[in-house]
Formats: sequence, C-alpha cells, structure tokens
Amino acid sequence: TEDNIVFTGTTTLSDGADLIITTAGSAAAAGDVTMGIIRATSSEDVSINAALALVTVGAIGNADEVNTVSITGATITLNGNISTSDLAGNTVTLTGSVLLGGAITIDTNNTTNDGDVHIAGTVDNPQAFVIDSGQADAAIDAAIGVSAPLTSLTISGNDITLNDIGGAAAGVTGAVLVTAADIPPVPPDPSVDIGSITLTGTTYNANAQTYNASAGSQISVNAGAPVTDNQNVMTAGPRGPMLLQ
Repeated sequence: TEDNIVFTGTTTLSDGADLIITTAGSAAAAGDVTMGIIRATSSEDVSINAALALVTVGAIGNADEVNTVSITGATITLNGNISTSDLAGNTVTLTGSVLLGGAITIDTNNTTNDGDVHIAGTVDNPQAFVIDSGQADAAIDAAIGVSAPLTSLTISGNDITLNDIGGAAAGVTGAVLVTAADIPPVPPDPSVDIGSITLTGTTYNANAQTYNASAGSQISVNAGAPVTDNQNVMTAGPRGPMLLQ
C-alpha cells in the first residue's frame, strides 16, 4: 500500500511479537510510516520498510527489550534513542538518509552480546550523535553533516568505517571522537581482534577530531582523504592515538 501509516503514543510489543511494517512507498506522503515510542518485552525485532517514502520514529527499546532494528526509507527521522538487548543478532541497520530529531544515541553495547550498527545513508541536523557498538562494528556509508552539520559525533566500536565528514564547511561544529576497541581473547582462542578505523571518503572537515586506536591497530585512509588546512595532526605517544585538531 502507498497509504500512510501512523501510530501515535507508545507501541509495546508483547512476548514473541515482532513488529513488521512494510509499505510500497513511492515518495514523501505516499507510504510514509510515523511511529511514536516503541517498547518490547523479551528481545522482539523491529522492521520498518517504507521504500522511497519517509519514516519518523521515536525511541526504540530500553535495556533488554528490542533485539534487531531495521529501518528503510528515503529519509529516516530519529526522535529518540535506539537501544538493543543482550541477545545475539542485536543489530541496528538504517537504510536511507538519517535526520536527527534531537540528541540521539544508538546503543548496542551489552554485557555479553554487542551488535553491529550500519547506516547506509547520510546523517544530518544540528544535534549530538552517539554510536556505542561496544565490541561490534559501526559504519556510516555516506557523508555526515553536509546538509546540516551535527553539533558533536562520538563513535565507539571494534571496526569503524566512516565516509566524509562535512564538505566545504564543517560537518560537525563541535568535537568528533572515534574510538576503536579491541576484542580480548576468548579461551581457548588466544587471539585478539584488533580494532580498526577506516576512512573511506575524501573530506574530513570538523571543528576538532580525535581518532583513537590501540597499539597494533590500524587507521586507514582508503581514498587518500586530506586533512583540511586549518587542522593539525599529532600523536599522543609513539604509537598513537592520532589527534586532529
């Protein structure tokens, strides 16, 4: 259907009842999905697919409520935080241009199971944005803050991949803090999964940028992205972290 779907207030999923909403959205106002707060009971999944229409959603999950979150739309407006449960498969995937409706945190960091966070689209609006994927991965595939710069950006995870930040103007007006965390060995496997930061874009323009990676880890610049002229690079110690200010 291309009808718009609207749920006001709080939607609570009962035990074992996943939320799946799909429209044949062709454009804005033709298959939009608008949700308030989404709560759950025991690691239920949330899947919203508006195709080429718009998605607007409030806070999703709290503690051990919601497991997998998958949202697709031409534009996805987040009006609340996203938190996933401590159960395998607790990933967050946002496919479309993301607009921050407030200060937003995506938290998949749990005691036992951490979940990947993948944003296949741009991220914009003057708000603070935090991704905490613990020992899982985090990726943003498209530019950050080009249309409307963020006020701050904080990302932590194991392997982190970022596209452009800003363009001719800064994409983040405040601080950017990106931290790659190692995954310690799990007996009997003695190996350590070293965290990494990969910059796949061509421009990284923000007010102040700090990229932290432990000894032996990698900070890779795939496209030869330059540091803008008004920023300097220094390392805290002989092996990093690298600081862009």
